Amino acid sequence: MTKKNLFIFLFLIISSAALFAANVQYTVIRSDADIFHVKIHFQKPEMRFEQGKAYASYSGARYYSDSQNAYLPVLTKLFNLSSKETPLVKILKTKINSLKTPDYFLVRKSNLKVDNASSVAVAKYLGNYNTVPLFALDIFPVRYDKQQKKLQWYEEIELEVTAPRSNKNVSGPDVQTKTQNNSFLNQVVLNQKQTFSLSGQPLADLQKTTDAATDFLDSFSALFKILVDEEGIYKITYTDLEDAEFPLTSVNPSNLRLFNQGREVPLYLHGLADGSFDENDYIEFWGQRNEKTFLNQFPDVYADPFSDINVYWLAAGNQPGIKMSEESGRLLGGEGYVFQPYAYTETLHFEKDKHHENFGHSTSKINRPSYELDHWYFDSGISAPEGIAYDFYVPYPFESGSNVELTAAFRGKSYYSSSTNPLTGHQVDLKLRGKGDVSKLIGRVVPADRWRDQQMRFISNADSAVKISQSVLHNGINRIEVDMFQTGVTDIVLMNWFEIKYLRKYRAYKNYIKFHVDEDFFNNTYVNLDDNIQINVDGFDTSDISLYKIGVSKLLNGKISSINDDGFHSFGISFQDQIFDPSIEFVALTESAKKKPLSIVPFERWEGRTANETLRHPAGPVNYLIITHKLFYKNALKLR
Repeated sequence: MTKKNLFIFLFLIISSAALFAANVQYTVIRSDADIFHVKIHFQKPEMRFEQGKAYASYSGARYYSDSQNAYLPVLTKLFNLSSKETPLVKILKTKINSLKTPDYFLVRKSNLKVDNASSVAVAKYLGNYNTVPLFALDIFPVRYDKQQKKLQWYEEIELEVTAPRSNKNVSGPDVQTKTQNNSFLNQVVLNQKQTFSLSGQPLADLQKTTDAATDFLDSFSALFKILVDEEGIYKITYTDLEDAEFPLTSVNPSNLRLFNQGREVPLYLHGLADGSFDENDYIEFWGQRNEKTFLNQFPDVYADPFSDINVYWLAAGNQPGIKMSEESGRLLGGEGYVFQPYAYTETLHFEKDKHHENFGHSTSKINRPSYELDHWYFDSGISAPEGIAYDFYVPYPFESGSNVELTAAFRGKSYYSSSTNPLTGHQVDLKLRGKGDVSKLIGRVVPADRWRDQQMRFISNADSAVKISQSVLHNGINRIEVDMFQTGVTDIVLMNWFEIKYLRKYRAYKNYIKFHVDEDFFNNTYVNLDDNIQINVDGFDTSDISLYKIGVSKLLNGKISSINDDGFHSFGISFQDQIFDPSIEFVALTESAKKKPLSIVPFERWEGRTANETLRHPAGPVNYLIITHKLFYKNALKLR
C-alpha cells in the first residue's frame, strides 16, 4: 500500500496534437477528400545532451535510432482522407541546413529502430474515428552523417498526400456522410477545417461545442478543491471560505454544487436562503476518505494504494445543485405503538500500515502493477513457533446474540525451498480474546489446506459453524491472537487487516455514531418497510446533537434529553422516521465531532505549451501522463 509522501511526483505531458509546437509550424495549403497538401517549417533543432553527447530535439517529438545508431527525432501528426487505403506521399519541396556536430549521441538499442526512417515522411492508416478514416504522418526532420560528423535538418518540407485513385468515392454498406462528435477531430487532425467520411463527401462544419469535460469545468465561475482523509460530516464556515479566498460576495449560494469522483454530492446550506453569505452561514456535507478503490478486483487491497486523500470539488455555477433537505424527526403522539430497534450490525475495520514488504518470489507478479496486492502490513510478520496479539477497541456491544463475525486478511511471507525450507503450507490459529480473558477459536489453517508461499489467505468464522456470542466482547479493548505452531520449517505470515462485525447499541463513541436499522428488523409481520420507526441514540457528552440522513437530509426536532442507563450518564436524541430502504444510513454527532477538511484550495488549470494541450480533454491531445521520481526527471525529458 503506497502511502502519501513516499515520493515527490513530477508530471510530464506528451502531446501529439498541437498544431504549433515550439519550433515547428504546419500550414495546410489544400485539403479535400483525396488530397492533403501541407507545408512544414522547422526552426533549428534544440541541442540537448546525454552522457556528454549532443542530440537534436523538437518539441513533441519521439525518438528513434537510424542505421548509424544516431538518436534522432520523429514527429507524428494525424490527418484525414476519405479512403482507408494507404495513401501516397509526394515530396514537393525541401530546404536543408546543417551544422558540424562532432560528438553526437549514439545508442545501441534495437527497440528504437523504426520502419522507413530513410524517407522524409511516411503516411499510414490508423483506423476510423466513428466514420472518419484517420492517418498518421511520420516526419523525419533530421539526418546525421557519422562519417562527416555533420547534422542536417530540414528548414522546410512541402508535401502532398494522395488517396489511391482506384479507391476514390468508395461506396458500400459502411459509407456514411456524418459523424456524431467532431470535437475530438478538431483537436487532433491537421486538416481540421474540413473532415471527410468514407463517402468522400465533406462533413458538416465541426461542431462548435467544446469537449464535455472542458465545457463542464468552464461552466463554473468558481471551482475549489476540498481535501479530506476521514469519514464524517464536514462543516465549512464563512471564515473557512474567506480564508481560502472563495469569492463569497460574487457567488449565488443557491448555485453551489459539490462533486466527488464523477458524482454530485448533496450539500446542506445553513443561513443561505437569503441569497448571500453572512458570517454565521455554513455548508455541510458527508465526506469519506479514499479507500476500497481496488477491493472488488483485489480483495486484500482495502486502502487506496496511492493516497488516502479524497478530493471534493466545490463549484459555483449558473444553476442549483443537489441539496440536502430538512426533515422533521419529531416524536409523534397517538395511540399506535412505535417499534424501536435496540441494536444494529456494526462493522469495524482495523489496519495499520507500519511495515512494507516487496515480495517478488512469485514470478506471476513480475512486471505487474504494484496495486494488485497489498504491500503494507501491521509488522514484519508472525513466525512459527510463536504468536502475536493485536488489540482493538469495540464500542458498546449489545449484550445478547451470537452474531460476532471476525475476518482477518493474511499473506504468506516465507516460501518453499526444496533445499532449505520444505514448507508445504502455512499453519495458523486465529483466536478472539475478550471479556473475562477468555479466548475463542475463530479459524484454523493447516498445511494440508495448501496455503502456499506468498499467497493471500482470509481466516474467518463468517461462513463456518463457529458461532461467537456477543457476551464474549468487551466494551473497550479486545484482542485477536495469531498463533503458529509449525516446527522444522521457516513459517512466516503477515497480518494485513482484520474486521469485526457485531451487534452494537445505539450509543455514540467520542460523540459520533453512524448507524442504520438492520433489514431483518423489518419482519413483515409486526414491522414493515415504510412503518414509522423510533430510534433512540445516547452516549453524547453535550446536548448540541445534530442528526443527518446521509445524502438525503438533516433531521430536525428530535427530542434531546439527559439519559441515565444503569449508571451510564449521557445526553441522547430520539427521533422517528419512515424507513423505505434499509440501506439508508444516519449520523448523529455533536458540534465538536464535525470535521474540518485538510485544505480548501482554488483549482488551478494546467497550462500547456499550446492552447490545445490540456489534461481536461479525455479523448484528445494528451497521449501519456508520466509520473516519475525526481531522480528520473532528466531521462524522462527525452520522452517529451
